[in-house]
Amino acid sequence: TGSKLGGLGKGAKAGLALAAASAATAIAALGNEMLQGIKAAGEYQTLAAKTAAVLKSTGNVAGTSVAQIQALAGQLENLSGVDETLIINSENVLATFDHIRNSAGGDIFDQATKSALDMSVAMGTDLQSATVMVGKALQDPVAGLTALRRIGVSFTADQQKQIRTLAESGRGLEAQKLILAELAKERRNHHRIKYF
Repeated sequence: TGSKLGGLGKGAKAGLALAAASAATAIAALGNEMLQGIKAAGEYQTLAAKTAAVLKSTGNVAGTSVAQIQALAGQLENLSGVDETLIINSENVLATFDHIRNSAGGDIFDQATKSALDMSVAMGTDLQSATVMVGKALQDPVAGLTALRRIGVSFTADQQKQIRTLAESGRGLEAQKLILAELAKERRNHHRIKYF
């Protein structure tokens, strides 16, 4: 009986050692996850500070806020699968264009963000490049037409004339709306992107 109890004691000790090792591994994994979460939260706070700095340095011509930029990026991430931080970085770039803004006349900044994301996915390019392209097209609609045509966005002769006339007569917002409408139409007609 004594030797059997001794054997059980050894088995129990081995079981306890295994359980302790498993617990230590689980605690280490949990600690690593917590560390990664803290690191990610810190990076997100740094990105929020950068966004605030961009908006402040431009006098917030974009007509948006850090919270609105984050909310839009979160929505677009859920719809597209593109990482939220990449979208926020692209919005930060877009906010530097002083003619692209949300206002009572329209949510041009938000639409431009979506169009840049669409273009990035459709063309298989990085989001920053697509953002700069859309930003330049909306900043200067007349020159923007040429750049967009080079990448396959087509405008009729009447649309080109109308955009040129609007831009030259100081009605840039209306010209921007026409460009964004054409970008949205391209997306719908070609079914290239299905998340908006």
